[in-house]
Amino acid sequence: MFDLLFTNPPFGSLIPIDDPTILSQYDLGHSWKNENGNLVMTNKIKTSVPPEILFIERCIQLLKPGGRMAIVLPDSILSNPGLKSVRNWILKYTQIIACVDLPLETFQPFVGAKTNVVFLEKKTKDRIQNEEKSVNEKHYDIFMACDYKIGHDRRGNPSYIRNSLGEEILIK
Repeated sequence: MFDLLFTNPPFGSLIPIDDPTILSQYDLGHSWKNENGNLVMTNKIKTSVPPEILFIERCIQLLKPGGRMAIVLPDSILSNPGLKSVRNWILKYTQIIACVDLPLETFQPFVGAKTNVVFLEKKTKDRIQNEEKSVNEKHYDIFMACDYKIGHDRRGNPSYIRNSLGEEILIK
């Protein structure tokens, strides 16, 4: 068990996990259904799951209660309506501390995925149980930020700070 995890999982639809033996080991490897406005895990195993989704669950499992994690995630996990069960699972087991939206160029020229760095803290079992019993939703602050420049362009060429004349500003 770890106090801190910093990770950039492999992600992409070209490398799906489709082995039922592996998928059955994960909550997020199962199908979910809507029951009275709540998403509930079923016994049905999905046919395939992107690796980054299983990676999220495994990393959270490896954290100690109260442990913290920074994870690079594709934007789709935070915004795709079809991945609501993943977001709900994350919210059940962790508290989101911060989310930093990264520029599209972050992993270019090799990868063109839009990404975010999400900072999480694993909840204790007592906290999870108390929140499940509670009728009221728990609200808390989340630090949100957008990074607009990453230090290189989409081709991987360095970008420099320039003065009003267009000259590169060098810092000694």
